[in-house]
Amino acid sequence: MQLRSRLLFGLVVTMLVLAMAPKSNAQINIQLFSNGASTEINTNRTAAGAGVTVSGSLLAASTLASTTLTLTYPGPLTSSLEFPMGPGAIPAADPMRIEGATGVFAAASIITVIGSTIQLGLPGFDSVPNNQSGSFRLVGVRMDVTGLTAPLAVTAAIGSATNYFLGGSSATLVNALSDGIASLAVGVTSGTDLGTATLFSNGSTGDATASVVITEGFASAWRTSTQSSGNSTALGNGVQVELTFTGIPSGVTLTLATLASTSTLTVGAPSDTGLTSTAGDNDATFTITGSSLTAVESFGVSITAAGPGIGTAVVTGAITVNANLSPLANPLSTGLLVETAGSYPAFSTKATAEVTVANIVATATNLLIPFVTYDGLAGGFDTGIAVANTTADPFAVTAGGATASSGTISVWFYPRTATGVGTAFSLTTGTGVTPGVGLSATGTLASGGTWSALLSELLTSANQSGAFTGYVFVQTQFVLAHGTSFVTNFSTFTSASPMLVVPQTEVAARTGGTIGGESLGM
Repeated sequence: MQLRSRLLFGLVVTMLVLAMAPKSNAQINIQLFSNGASTEINTNRTAAGAGVTVSGSLLAASTLASTTLTLTYPGPLTSSLEFPMGPGAIPAADPMRIEGATGVFAAASIITVIGSTIQLGLPGFDSVPNNQSGSFRLVGVRMDVTGLTAPLAVTAAIGSATNYFLGGSSATLVNALSDGIASLAVGVTSGTDLGTATLFSNGSTGDATASVVITEGFASAWRTSTQSSGNSTALGNGVQVELTFTGIPSGVTLTLATLASTSTLTVGAPSDTGLTSTAGDNDATFTITGSSLTAVESFGVSITAAGPGIGTAVVTGAITVNANLSPLANPLSTGLLVETAGSYPAFSTKATAEVTVANIVATATNLLIPFVTYDGLAGGFDTGIAVANTTADPFAVTAGGATASSGTISVWFYPRTATGVGTAFSLTTGTGVTPGVGLSATGTLASGGTWSALLSELLTSANQSGAFTGYVFVQTQFVLAHGTSFVTNFSTFTSASPMLVVPQTEVAARTGGTIGGESLGM
């Protein structure tokens, strides 16, 4: 009786196992695992995070019919020969391939790659029962993730009439898509921030230097040519950072150099060190030659701006720059994968915001007279104004002396009234407008010249009558102007003071609680 009970119990267990077993008497349980990067660049035409590890666990020895394992990806496979190649687009160093095949999968193969689908051949054991587990890695798979939303998964389907079965039909390839460049900003990673450069419209250079710092989007975004490969063999390309400059006026040259980077990052010299307004000569690339895949990194670039020299006019405006990853890829609709000779990786366009690195401003000196007065009475109080064009000096230009220049003069008047502020007005010298003494017939003050005038004379030239008390801005269309003013009644009282020099507001803004660098200096 006891033996009978045991037999019945064993029969029930056996029936339950058979009922719960996968159909087709499956003997190899297949599972998929990602062997790519957890984060990819969201405009990558050749994202490397598309590799898959296929693992098969033996459940029981059995004959196995050969079959196919079809993997369907969420984006086009750019490592497929289906896409016509540009020069070296699919590198010999990292083709799509199977590596590390063991056991039951020792003879696994790639059958076809079409669009976003890979069909793999799984071997059969028709005469000798298989008693092995096994695994293999599908590597060298590159996918276009442009426009996709993470997480990205591959799905699998198994052919029929086989003792293989899928224990899991999908695997997450990429957990997140992030920008390859987090930011581009004026600054440096270490050392002195060179700020933005300033050039003048007369061709001279004010502040020649600027610097920017470029920061990685995430820890593994920047890879060397070897790190970008699926093995230890370097590819034709690694990740490059491309700076593209806009607004370089004719006659201006920008010279670039690589500055210090974070400790784990090394960056090559720029591909082009001298940029001009000539078409096709406004960008430079920096190749990542050493990088950590676990730390967010950054590097700096110095920019030296040079004008054509005094006497050659330069258009006013701003020079800006943006950053992108390179090499850039063509749209897949064009067929060609990459624009330049080389190989993986390749990126579609996603430039950073524009950053201003240089300003070309009108050639001028700004002078401020905080107090002037004219009482409108004969023999009463008036204010004298004198401006010197000191671009003539005893110092040689080659030894840092000034370069001679001349220009007109503008004056802005800000009057007071008995109850507050009056209406401002202005005057610009020119042909027929030459108040005072020292101006040419065309209203210009020559290098080495001094212009002097009374406030009353300026008011007449500006078609104003009556008394005036307030402050005045004087702007000369040349650099290195200096001035003085004096209030006098021409008999018993004279009070003189030098004019304040106000830097170009593009260099020192007159904002906040500061005085914008106003001084008695240059």
